[in-house]
Amino acid sequence: MSGIFSAVGGTAYVAKTGSYTLTPADYTVEWTSGTATATLPTAVGVAGQVYVLKNNGAGIITIATTSSQTIDAIASGVLTLATRDILAVQSNGANWIIVNVPYSTPHGSFLDTTTQAIATPGTPQVITLNTDTAKNKITHSTSVDTGRITVTEAGLYIIIASMQTESGAAAKTLDVWLRKNGNDVVNTNSQIKLVSANDEKRFVITFTISLAVNDYIELWMNGDSASLQLQAVAAQVTPTRPATPSITLTIDRLA
Repeated sequence: MSGIFSAVGGTAYVAKTGSYTLTPADYTVEWTSGTATATLPTAVGVAGQVYVLKNNGAGIITIATTSSQTIDAIASGVLTLATRDILAVQSNGANWIIVNVPYSTPHGSFLDTTTQAIATPGTPQVITLNTDTAKNKITHSTSVDTGRITVTEAGLYIIIASMQTESGAAAKTLDVWLRKNGNDVVNTNSQIKLVSANDEKRFVITFTISLAVNDYIELWMNGDSASLQLQAVAAQVTPTRPATPSITLTIDRLA
């Protein structure tokens, strides 16, 4: 936050536990607990006004604006502050802009604990993710469209997927690729060939892709045999070992 100062307006500090609409006298607003909405006043007529918002509670603070104004071209209600997140904004006379660096970046980590077999060879199918292990400014459901990951902030993202593959027959090939908003992304397919029956291999692929607000991505797969699968393995003993998910996936915004 070095270099952030109140160009226009107040220098006051207030602590909140619920939803709050900021006033011209405010400067730093800290949420000490609760899930709430922070509403910025109009940016019109107050060019230079600075607000610093900090979430020190366990809930999520949603950032809203007045009169459909934007924050760095991001719509009202999209930006959120997780625990320890901080956001400084300044009015440019029409909208709000983010002026603190770094701002907590979107990231997510997901996995699936079930074995995912090729249902119909030659027919693509989505790869599911039934567990969230971490997510910030990323939307994902574990009950509906579980393979779909949606971003709430635009940027350049890196996606890393690690899969445990297995085949019950020899010389079988599995394809995995990326889709964005329901469409195949060119030049993203990767292939792995399982040479012998009961062959098992770890398959890791990486993508870098530009995403806009509310874009979603999915991994899809296809195989030439119903014997191909992403294999989940239960926790094991002698020695004790944790379970092996069929897939783990991480997504992080780079810029």
